[in-house]
Amino acid sequence: MNHRKILIKNAEKIITMDYAGGILSGDILISNGRIEETGGNVTPTGDEYLIDAAGRWVMPGFIQCHIHLCQTGFRNSANDLPLVRWLDEKILPMEAALDGESTRLNSLLGIAELLKCGTTTIMDMGAVRHTDVIIETAIETGIRGFFGKTIMDAGVSPDSLREETDFAINDAVRLFEKFDGAANGRIRCTFNPRFAPACSGALFERLGKIAGETGAFVHTHAHETTEEIELTVRYFGMRGYRLFEKYGLAGENLFTAHAVWLDEEDLGILKCAGVNVVHCPSGNMALASGVAPVKRLLDEGVTVLIGADGAPCNNNLNVFSELRHAAFLIKLTSGAGGVDCRKLVSMATIEAAKALKIDRETGSVEAGKKADLIILNPYLVHSMPCPEPFSSIVYSFTDRNAEAVLVDGEILYQNGRLTTIDENELLP
Repeated sequence: MNHRKILIKNAEKIITMDYAGGILSGDILISNGRIEETGGNVTPTGDEYLIDAAGRWVMPGFIQCHIHLCQTGFRNSANDLPLVRWLDEKILPMEAALDGESTRLNSLLGIAELLKCGTTTIMDMGAVRHTDVIIETAIETGIRGFFGKTIMDAGVSPDSLREETDFAINDAVRLFEKFDGAANGRIRCTFNPRFAPACSGALFERLGKIAGETGAFVHTHAHETTEEIELTVRYFGMRGYRLFEKYGLAGENLFTAHAVWLDEEDLGILKCAGVNVVHCPSGNMALASGVAPVKRLLDEGVTVLIGADGAPCNNNLNVFSELRHAAFLIKLTSGAGGVDCRKLVSMATIEAAKALKIDRETGSVEAGKKADLIILNPYLVHSMPCPEPFSSIVYSFTDRNAEAVLVDGEILYQNGRLTTIDENELLP
């Protein structure tokens, strides 16, 4: 829904998520995709599309830093298995069977769910083939994101997903050159080695050089299960984070999903190199992978972000579920005090934007930034009373609280309807 100007009126709370932690009330004026004014009273001129936010909260859209869009159609098809069997018996064969159209529909289904729960930016793991389709679908639907091809050149079952090293890397570079910066910068591209046991040393060596030359992010899985670590040690003679360090990948441009099983050397690399950890609590629980030491990581100064992973491991992509489960798992391992709810919300907004180096553009509600916003209705039976906003968002809000979603100042979801996706195409 294209509007040059949008005026959000009468917001009960504007949860800015800026570094000062401000909570305002009043109006937000959006012009040409950016926030022009926030807070106070803005007098309409008649040129604006008006949204009445009386009794509503406005906040920056959520940022999820580990998603598998291509897997969304596998939902409810791979339950009750541990990770390696889940991959070998279910997920990888289904990924191998994807064609362009099924990849498009899976991506549409995933983006529809993400938008309806208030997620406006994602980091996606892509697919071995048809990643062009995933990115083109993201462009068409209006979501902001970081996308790349899944790269695997070793140790993969079925064999059809294993690619020759040069081909896999060259194809990833092709995608980077074709799409990085597309849609007025809304689309960025990454390099995505799936996980260490599925990649060769030669691949990691080349990716280290390419990432250094391009400044691109590298997105992978790491230390999700003890079996994965054992395989990595068997193949490479070292654990995953030491491997990343060896090939020059360990740094602030590396995003590693899971980080469940860590020793002191791993923690030292994460801390000293500035590697990002993406916590996927629901997926870790569903696959019985373990509990990531999030409180310890945060205490050590490691950047920890939030992601729902793929739909077939926990069966939804709902960021509210991830925040709630993250809070409970931290309590389980670190005591009832856990982590402050404001911190958890920041991990899925401004801190994620900072890690992705887009915090000057999004991640908070501030004048001059892109209008990536969600409007929440706090006054539903499952979420009221709500005397404190951050605990309410973490512990009681669900996707039902999200009433409107904007990306780049475009309304992508409002009043129960997606504006860039025809849900009828996705429903039986």
